[in-house]
Amino acid sequence: MDLAQILLLFGTSTQWRRAKALKNILTGRRTVSNLYLALQYGLLPYFGALHGLLTGEVPQAVGDLNQAGLIETDSEWQIRLTKSGDQKRNALLRSLPSLSWLAEAADADVCRFEKRFNFAVQVVSEYSYANNRYYPQNIGVFDSQLIKKWFIQNKHRHLPNDLKALLTRFLTAVNQETFAEIFAQGLSGHQVSGQTDTQIAEKYDLSETIVSLIRLMLYAHLLHELTVTAETEVQPLIQGLSKPAIATSAQKTFSLFCRFPELTLHEIAQKRQLKLTTVYEHLLEAAIVLPVDEVPFHRLLEPSRARQLTEAAFEKRGEWSFQTANQKIPDLTFFEYRLFQIKQLKVATPID
Repeated sequence: MDLAQILLLFGTSTQWRRAKALKNILTGRRTVSNLYLALQYGLLPYFGALHGLLTGEVPQAVGDLNQAGLIETDSEWQIRLTKSGDQKRNALLRSLPSLSWLAEAADADVCRFEKRFNFAVQVVSEYSYANNRYYPQNIGVFDSQLIKKWFIQNKHRHLPNDLKALLTRFLTAVNQETFAEIFAQGLSGHQVSGQTDTQIAEKYDLSETIVSLIRLMLYAHLLHELTVTAETEVQPLIQGLSKPAIATSAQKTFSLFCRFPELTLHEIAQKRQLKLTTVYEHLLEAAIVLPVDEVPFHRLLEPSRARQLTEAAFEKRGEWSFQTANQKIPDLTFFEYRLFQIKQLKVATPID
């Protein structure tokens, strides 16, 4: 996917945003800094949604957008959409399904699901024509064996009709003929090879990036629908695809903090054999990612310190610097400063 178009989609005319951070957020580069900026930008639901899918370098993408008059920039590679950029962004959004479907791609390995589903369609299609002499798609040994096992266990049922009915229901619910056609034309079956994004883009006079996004969003939505409904015949196709909300190591640290309130952070660091700074990072990650009512902010941030920060009356919540805060509260730590920002942002815009 073209980075310039993605930066345009996730930029805004009302807030300066770091272009490099936008790329890191969407590709899921999990650092506390990136997670915090995702929260500040209101993009936390999209964290990692485009993992492994973005091409291009930030300076080139920013330069192209700036030259086209779609953004303005500052000395720190922050971008803000111009009026023309806003209009272009709105045009791109009109060519896509609901952007909320892309957020569903952040919760699971959608690209892997797409390969599984496409292979399953091919296998069932060939079976419906009683054809067992064909070249199967190469999707990896584990996933290939998973699909074959699923097929053997279910082929005695009305599998071709069931899969057709599933696709018909889903594509009808999409309620947009072009989207449904783009999805269907990417599938392979008996005497049919799925078309590439390039081929589909040329047919519909769309950019490859938009076609790739449409397919990703549709597969993400299909995976979500299969996850929340009782489509038991396709359950094996969706197993093992969900992504954890919080990194495993951070979850262990946070669980220890919650289960043993008598432990200090220094003691937790010793038990986990981690640096104290790493424990801070783990707790900040949990505070950013988890629902606000699941995080004991009252234990992480002393109420007296929270009052001090509240009384400092900083403007533009979440955007003031630690240096500015430290001038008013000399013994303030960065951990306390960031926790306060996180809580203020999450109370203003809850993330669940």
